[in-house]
Amino acid sequence: MWMKILIGGGIGLVVGAVLGHWSKCRSGVCPLTGNPYTGAMLGALVGIIIAMSVGKPITTRPAAQAGALTEITGAGQFRSQVLQARRPVVVDFYADWCGPCHELEPTLVALAGQYADRADFVRVNVDKAPDLAKQYNVEAIPLVVLIRDGKEIRRWVGVQPAEEYRNVLDTLKPATTQESPMTPPTASVTMKGKPVTLVGHAVNVGDTAPDFVAVDTDMKDVKLSDYRGKVVLLLSVPSLDTSVCSTETRRFNQEAAKLGGDVVILTVSMDLPFAQKRWCGAEGIQAVKTLSDHRQASFGQAYGVLIDPMRLLARAVFVIGKDGKVRYKQIVPEISSEPDYDAALRAAAEAVKG
Repeated sequence: MWMKILIGGGIGLVVGAVLGHWSKCRSGVCPLTGNPYTGAMLGALVGIIIAMSVGKPITTRPAAQAGALTEITGAGQFRSQVLQARRPVVVDFYADWCGPCHELEPTLVALAGQYADRADFVRVNVDKAPDLAKQYNVEAIPLVVLIRDGKEIRRWVGVQPAEEYRNVLDTLKPATTQESPMTPPTASVTMKGKPVTLVGHAVNVGDTAPDFVAVDTDMKDVKLSDYRGKVVLLLSVPSLDTSVCSTETRRFNQEAAKLGGDVVILTVSMDLPFAQKRWCGAEGIQAVKTLSDHRQASFGQAYGVLIDPMRLLARAVFVIGKDGKVRYKQIVPEISSEPDYDAALRAAAEAVKG
């Protein structure tokens, strides 16, 4: 900076002095050409101003980084490349004048490379595509939205650390193992005698248990991988406020002491976290940890127990071994019925033994 000022001032001083000496000013009071002294002073000032203005950053995205994200310019392209995409898509809503957007760009570029086998990454300039910004209720930027099967799964407002995005992207299956979106599992399920449609990815005994992100009663993100090295008794229920779900969770809460400290019991539902907290407090549930899947349906889709279009979870039980493999699975055929407690408890006990 100082070198630029000295050079600019020096050049301006010389040019101003020359103009003041050789140029003609009839009145003798012209600031630049009146005499060599005023010319030198004014020339130095102008030179310093010009020097300080040179090299200022221009608020445009670096071309090398921008190329890593596909630019979406209109509704038709958005529909074909995002809403109809067979893979999850991360959409970055930005503007050229937005400083925080430029700050976030390197993070998204890095994530695009790291998760290239799991999701596509695109960007939308809100000034050039205002209709898309309005459609997704963009009130502040940067805004990053994860879309899967044409539906919004998660959004992040503002600049977030990379780990915030990774927590969700880690739950996506790589392209080599990812099944067709919203694939119904093989189980046939009814609710009060009427067939319902389950969507997601079927998980079978022997498979590696897919990771997922849910929310606990303290509004904190919890992943299955947080319990790596433990046996996990994973329960899926429609709602804790129903009699059957309440009975099931109380039963497993009572059985927890017999299973020992190597077993973690997780009950996942679409109930809101504060409703789960209220229910656990009223029922005295302490040995079972309740998780809410309401935000992303991450668990429901990962395990093929999401009821479409009701957005509830089917009743199911999974036992995950210490090695992360599925040891036991039951998707209860009639959602209003209770699961096979004895079979699930035996499977959990056997998984503890290895």
